[in-house]
Amino acid sequence: MIEDLRGYCGAVDGVEILGGLAVDGVDHPVTPFSQAPPKSIEPDLTPVIQRAIEVIGDRDAAMRWLGTPVRALDYATPISCVHDPISRQQVLSVLTQLEHGVL
Repeated sequence: MIEDLRGYCGAVDGVEILGGLAVDGVDHPVTPFSQAPPKSIEPDLTPVIQRAIEVIGDRDAAMRWLGTPVRALDYATPISCVHDPISRQQVLSVLTQLEHGVL
């Protein structure tokens, strides 16, 4: 259960993600977790990232949104929800709602 609460750690399009939050390696040095995320789980983040950029309009703002807890996702970060198809679809649905001004 605790593993479900932990945010995504890794890199997305050259942006370092730590605990579900985008971090800047210069201003915010990354300290590694004692346990690395499983290498066997490699979700294709490209569609989610592209959709976030399309809806939000700015790559940096979209990356910040992906690392910010979202009420419509029960306060999970969108980037932490892309590991399974159902949660990934929920993130895309939230983006569609944002695009149409529902949220």
